Amino acid sequence: MSRAPTPTTSTSQWPEREALPLLFKHEAVGTRREAGGVGVRRDEPACVLLYGPYWQLPAGSHRLRFDCRVDEARGESEAFLGVEVIAQNRLLRARRDFSVEDLAQGAGWVDFSVPFELSEATGETKTFEFRFLHFGVATFDIASVRLTPGSGAVPQEERWRLLPRMHAGPAVVRNAAGHLVLEERRRRGCLTVGPTPLLYLPAGPYVVAFECAAKDAGAALAPILRVTVKTRSAVLARHRFGADALRGVTMFQIEVSPDEALESGRDEPISLLFEKAAAGRLTLSSLEIRPLCARGDPARQDWGIGAALRGGPVTVVLPAGRHRLSADAAKPIASQETPLEVDLPQRGFPFGRGFATGVTRAWRRLTARLGGGYARIFRRMTDEGLDFDAPQQGNGETAATLALRRRRCDARFENLSLVALGAPRLAQRPAPAAASLRGGAARTRRSIVIVGNCQAEVLCRGLDLALDADKYRTVYHFAKMEPNLLDYARRDLDACDILLAQDIRDFELYPLRAEIPAKLRIVQFPCLWLASPWPFDGYNGPTDSLALEREGVNLAFPYLDGLLAKLRREIPDPNERFDAYLNLAVDGLIDFARLHRFEERRLLAMDRQYETDIGAFVLDRFRKARIWHTTNHPGGELLAMLLAFLGERAELGELQAPLDALDKLGNLQVPVHPKVARALDIAWAGEETRYSVRGSSLTFEQYARRYIAHYG
Repeated sequence: MSRAPTPTTSTSQWPEREALPLLFKHEAVGTRREAGGVGVRRDEPACVLLYGPYWQLPAGSHRLRFDCRVDEARGESEAFLGVEVIAQNRLLRARRDFSVEDLAQGAGWVDFSVPFELSEATGETKTFEFRFLHFGVATFDIASVRLTPGSGAVPQEERWRLLPRMHAGPAVVRNAAGHLVLEERRRRGCLTVGPTPLLYLPAGPYVVAFECAAKDAGAALAPILRVTVKTRSAVLARHRFGADALRGVTMFQIEVSPDEALESGRDEPISLLFEKAAAGRLTLSSLEIRPLCARGDPARQDWGIGAALRGGPVTVVLPAGRHRLSADAAKPIASQETPLEVDLPQRGFPFGRGFATGVTRAWRRLTARLGGGYARIFRRMTDEGLDFDAPQQGNGETAATLALRRRRCDARFENLSLVALGAPRLAQRPAPAAASLRGGAARTRRSIVIVGNCQAEVLCRGLDLALDADKYRTVYHFAKMEPNLLDYARRDLDACDILLAQDIRDFELYPLRAEIPAKLRIVQFPCLWLASPWPFDGYNGPTDSLALEREGVNLAFPYLDGLLAKLRREIPDPNERFDAYLNLAVDGLIDFARLHRFEERRLLAMDRQYETDIGAFVLDRFRKARIWHTTNHPGGELLAMLLAFLGERAELGELQAPLDALDKLGNLQVPVHPKVARALDIAWAGEETRYSVRGSSLTFEQYARRYIAHYG
């Protein structure tokens, strides 16, 4: 279907738009209200509740504002809702988590910017998506979601509050404050695992910070808690903590590589596992992840130590390398006061003459060394800071920790910083069960790239579920991939073993077609399409030019109706127009039977070309059951057949995935005209048949009248 060019618009010209009716709702969670809002109960599963509308936006500052009423929540300060702004389904532009306290006025917002290279002015299809994440913590209603011009300043909340999203272990109790408690009677066990909804992070270094109190533990240094952070293909960190390290806030660093990042397009969610390793009582009261470096400035590192010190001690697990600790007291300190206590454990640290000299130079005054380790209490602090080395252990776990405690005085350390000098080396990653490097005997995971449209994207998810993740890695490429994503795609092709290509015209325009290695195995598969039930759809014939001119690619109704467009020009009155549409009192209608005979020949030719029976199945089944959602969106049953086809042709074995995981294109269904249904003997489609439209359940008449009311 041809699309009109979108006019270039500045942010100041961008009108305020209501987005909620155009957001897709999770198929099984939440309810669309008659007034247009969306409600969800606290006991409904955590999920991505709303997503869309896939708008192209002008360059500049924007504000996404929503009205939200909370009826019941586990705690006033506990995050219950996350909001994300994502471009091109993989570029995180902004995000925030919200608690009841954050929405005291009944409204929240997320400010974000659209750079020129992601704007509609480029003439490329770069869409923006707004995601509302339900954490399963509160019962609430979202009454409105509006996009408005921003103020120019774009503050970012650079942290993910994860504790509400974590699953409690089998014997774990979540108390009234939302904390997770594992009693001492269990020597070992899972404290928590998660998060849900799944967590995807952009590439870069991050700080994992948590508070976990240990009581009735044994030896202070004996490990009582194990923490593992991983993706599907790699372990990012694995640490053990004794009770002495679980006093106040504990921090460690992870690095998300470009191959594991959200922008890679790969299905690599971040998961965290907290396990109890010895007798004692554990209480996990907070857990968050935040970027180590400021957005757009890798040189600015911020562990957030100063803010954490206000609440108690801080323990930092150090990446290997040289570090500098420095601080400015926010107010003068009396000569006898001790502003900060720093404890560098003796194990693994070279405390030779050079180190002692460096400490003396870095800090104006030292007091006595405490027993049991190397601790320094500093009374006056300078900007120069304390330099020290953290060595790397061979087993991939960093032994060195830095402990800090704010003494009882009125000094504040908002500017306390811990930075790596030179290029910091992260703790060596524990080797995963299957390496992911291309070539060589060590690599055991085979890489599959699938290229095509939205059908291929769902099939990629099916491959993820059907194949052993230790043996295969799958990634999806949109056939008309935009230039700013090509570097990620090239890395995928460099590591690719099997390329699955959908037989569509867009594959001929695939921007990396010329770079596909000559020896790479390519398996083609058909694109599924059925025009007969939707003869007036703009994808199958004349479209609605007025709608295209008005909305460009930001269509409220993605499937435009050419017949309603024709009737709009001929019948001004909306009610009379609907009656003519319902009764098909129109000259020059397409012959439904003739169109279907063409479709029969095309589908049977597809079967002969690919040596399959999918086309014959469609012709036998589409009249009896709803196996299609729109003209180009097949249901899960047909995609399951395509998945099995790929398993056979690509020699991947017998592939099966749950139908509900494959039936992901049914969140927008286009009604079949009742007279078309009768002409083609489609038994399941009638005037009272209900269709899912972004979470609403509509009849043919309701859908058509909404279309008429929207476009006039």
